[in-house]
Amino acid sequence: LIQAVGSGADGVSQPTRHSAYWIPSISNFANIDAAFVDANAKLYCIQYTVSKTHPFDATTFRTKFLRPLRQHIRFKEEEVEILFVVPGGTQFTIPDAAQEWSCSVIPIDCSSIERVLDLPFPFLERNTRP
Repeated sequence: LIQAVGSGADGVSQPTRHSAYWIPSISNFANIDAAFVDANAKLYCIQYTVSKTHPFDATTFRTKFLRPLRQHIRFKEEEVEILFVVPGGTQFTIPDAAQEWSCSVIPIDCSSIERVLDLPFPFLERNTRP
């Protein structure tokens, strides 16, 4: 776990290793709430929401997150996936601006989730075994 500190820009410089769950240093960080770069250099960007939609600005995502992050950790730009985590039963619509990247909606049962490791993320080892 990497809990970033400082400004939003400072926080983006702090993930320096793979397989670490990164949380931005500011609560209103644009577009995402967390990120994870797996051992294969795939970047997962996570947005938690209880809404049916969520604003997403592709330009800000690219210039304020992806480009600066690339200076500190290696990831495959074509392997960026945005995960929208929503309560089960929510009919979430992926924002058009986010569809430049691979996107998935992950519905969860909020009554049984107590910690991040309980979430059904594709990058968690138990979810990648056949």
